[in-house]
Amino acid sequence: MDKAIIIDDDIVTCELISGYLSKIEDISLEKSFTNPLEAISYIKENSVDLVFLDIEMPNINGIEFLKLTKSELTSYIIISAHEKYALAGFELDVVDYLHKPVSFARLVAAVEKFKKRKLFTSKSIEENKEFVFLKNEQFIVKYKKDDISFIKALGDYVSIHIGEERIILHSTMNEVEKKINWHSLIRVHRSYIVNINKIKNIEDTTISCGNELIPIGIRYKEAFFAFIKPI
Repeated sequence: MDKAIIIDDDIVTCELISGYLSKIEDISLEKSFTNPLEAISYIKENSVDLVFLDIEMPNINGIEFLKLTKSELTSYIIISAHEKYALAGFELDVVDYLHKPVSFARLVAAVEKFKKRKLFTSKSIEENKEFVFLKNEQFIVKYKKDDISFIKALGDYVSIHIGEERIILHSTMNEVEKKINWHSLIRVHRSYIVNINKIKNIEDTTISCGNELIPIGIRYKEAFFAFIKPI
């Protein structure tokens, strides 16, 4: 399920796009924003696959927003009443540019473009899906993803724990989660991703993994226990 958000200072447009998305399979609308500054904070702390983005907004326009938040992990579909920004949008590699008022059929076509692009990207990295290349203090080293015990957020950095080794990267949890993308690695807290194959035990809402006691966040608890299926 791909996670989407809407950013548009026009509430009517937000409601229109939200209604359209409710009819499309495999797209989960997580949140709508009329204030783009609030959306910047949300994207930094949450995994977002697709952003529906207006251009002319207060405080910061859509093009500026895109430049600030652009990531290979997130795709953008611009929605605007003005066609003059189309070239700037495509230069920033947006998936599509929709002119207001947006029809349901046009939005469906844009979402299909997004899905095809994502599928192509996934296939291009399929050969190396069991491994990840991480840079330590001296070298870029190839690691098996399943050797990772857990990943921990450290402000603007993340700490990846592989046995007794700890690798610090300047990145966000959302970026690392998507780039590593391994079936046994699951997000259990806003600050933790854990390898279920490395869990020693679970007591109430705390996971013991290696020498680390990892909390289970409220928003992740239900999905985590559904994933491990305790008997």
